Amino acid sequence: MRKMYYGIILVLSFSLLFLPTFLSTKLGTQLLISSLEKKIQLTKLHLSWFGRQKILQLEINKQNQPWFSSPEITIDSSLISILLFHKIKTLEVIEPKLVCQEKSPIFPIPFQSHKKLKRFSFDIFHSVQTLQVTNGSFIFISLDYLSVQFDHVNLKWTRQQDLGKLILQATSLQNQSKGSIHLQGSFLVSKKTYPLPLTLITTCTNLSTESLNLFNKDSSIRSLIGDVFNLKLDLKEQLYTFDLSSPLIKTQGSAYWDINKEQLIANSVPLSFTLTQDNYDYIRSLIKLPVLTLVEPSTFHGIIHQLSLNTKGKGFFPELNKSSLDFHTELTSEKLLLASLSEVSHISSLRIQTKTSEKLISSQIQATISAKKQGSFFSDISWIKKTEALQAEVKALELPTYLLKGVFPQISLQKLCGPSLNLTLNTKLLARSGPLSVEILSPYSSFSLEGQLQKETITLNKPLYCQLNKDAGAYALQEFFPSLQPKNPISIKIASGETLSFSYPFHSKQWIVPTLEIELGKVLCHKQSFSSALFNLLKIRQFDASITFNLWVTPIIMHIDKSLITLERVEVLLADLYEISIWGKVKDNLLKMKIGLPASTLNKAFQIPNLLKNYVLALTLQGSLKNPEINLKKAATKIVELFICQQNKNPLNILMPPCKSLQKTPIPPAKHPFPWDQRTTFVKDKNTKRFKQDDKPLEQLLKVIR
Repeated sequence: MRKMYYGIILVLSFSLLFLPTFLSTKLGTQLLISSLEKKIQLTKLHLSWFGRQKILQLEINKQNQPWFSSPEITIDSSLISILLFHKIKTLEVIEPKLVCQEKSPIFPIPFQSHKKLKRFSFDIFHSVQTLQVTNGSFIFISLDYLSVQFDHVNLKWTRQQDLGKLILQATSLQNQSKGSIHLQGSFLVSKKTYPLPLTLITTCTNLSTESLNLFNKDSSIRSLIGDVFNLKLDLKEQLYTFDLSSPLIKTQGSAYWDINKEQLIANSVPLSFTLTQDNYDYIRSLIKLPVLTLVEPSTFHGIIHQLSLNTKGKGFFPELNKSSLDFHTELTSEKLLLASLSEVSHISSLRIQTKTSEKLISSQIQATISAKKQGSFFSDISWIKKTEALQAEVKALELPTYLLKGVFPQISLQKLCGPSLNLTLNTKLLARSGPLSVEILSPYSSFSLEGQLQKETITLNKPLYCQLNKDAGAYALQEFFPSLQPKNPISIKIASGETLSFSYPFHSKQWIVPTLEIELGKVLCHKQSFSSALFNLLKIRQFDASITFNLWVTPIIMHIDKSLITLERVEVLLADLYEISIWGKVKDNLLKMKIGLPASTLNKAFQIPNLLKNYVLALTLQGSLKNPEINLKKAATKIVELFICQQNKNPLNILMPPCKSLQKTPIPPAKHPFPWDQRTTFVKDKNTKRFKQDDKPLEQLLKVIR
């Protein structure tokens, strides 16, 4: 029995001893390949417990696609050393080809934490003493961004104890641009941390910016630096000395990476930046800038006085955390040509100074503007996050309004203000409370506001005043009353001492305005369904459906409480013929109002006599602001009833009950004088049927009904 055990042990020992030799045979290699489900293919395998290892024509597939291939791989270490001690003396790879298809950058993968390594995991930095790659190629096929390809990759990695040295030389052909990269450095190799560079010298020549997709998945960097770049980077113990140049940017200086504080710091770095339409559009996608066209590229020169950026990783290079950016920079440009349609502005002596940190954001912009008139712009704005302290001073003189196109997407400043404007803004707020002063003067309009802001309310120190000329007024009215066209300037006023409430972000349905006064004066109205209904009711026949008519409107006084608007009584002279009155409420754009026919109109239109001078017949006005409605049948019935009640000798009285009070609805009093009071005569409507003195009551009634 003992002999049998010894025999089995002896057989197993011989099998194990000759296993590498068997696997190196053609049959053993085929059996090994078949056990790996054809994920690995190779032509010749030479294994040895005590000698060198060699693999010929190796191909590794991943997801049924070629991933890695090499005609020859030589390992100058025994299998015992590899399996038991995870040590490789020399690894030489001839003409390897690596093809990666990923959705995200793959560069950081080899530098993951080593705290939870599996027992037989392979780590190139700690396991290999010497790595030699000759004439290799690397292709990164990104599923999200542009692909990257490097040809003729030569790499040598040597390690002695805890110190490693790396030499890399590669060329690339990307978008018909041939570039190269040379890297040489020494690294501290520790089992507990990533390999940290002690020294690193990198030279990139005419290298495509697409290669940076390996480090950062944000492909927008191409918009900032251009298609290719040149870089010289010298690193000595976390001190980075760099010289970067590309078609769009030039800068050189030094930065220090504090690993303990996880911070990258740079000071006094000169910068030259060329603004093009592409990177302007990219910057505009990040912050609010006008929608404009650059006539030609413009170069900015300046300096980064201070830059501090928190980092998250402790790998090969710091991983930047954009949310913690802290910098102070200054840029100037002597020539910037901006255009919109056929208009071009020459902005000279443009100076931009910006400070940003977790506690403070401030900017100062100053420029001279040459367009149709010589102008200027100055702004000084600062914001302290902790105390919510905002201090702003803005002054603009003859600023072309098209330069602000897109900053306020819901408003056309060109239609509201004209070709240019003068602006003065001053405020000094603490926790959104403090003084605020705004004044705008332009060819089309003017606006002034001065008051005390208290979070979401503002108390006016002076009357808020806004005036719009005919063009600006027509643009402002088209949102609510597209059929109206002003003949005079429109004035809007809120009295001094009033307290206005609003919401932030601003929403028109959250405003509270105690009293708002609007003066329209005389406007031109395009005939539409509502005015046609009024014309039919009042029997005005002289206007064709396609013809406009005049409206005189007394000052409009309204009270706004969020989505509820209360309108005080407004007098309107319709078509230079009849007076009407309007008052009531608007809730969520729906009308709950009254339209009144005063005694003068009832007498002129229907010859209804003996009415009190202040009498008004109230009719219901419903619908919406854009589509007001009046029930003509009910209105005609009320007029007929009133007509009958006012006849001294009416034979139909015997068929009807006695007339009730003529004034059923409380009527707000009219505010005199009216703007048309000085008119001595009204325009006569020749087609209106008038009552004659000798008409009998029944004939008069039939004229009313018809």
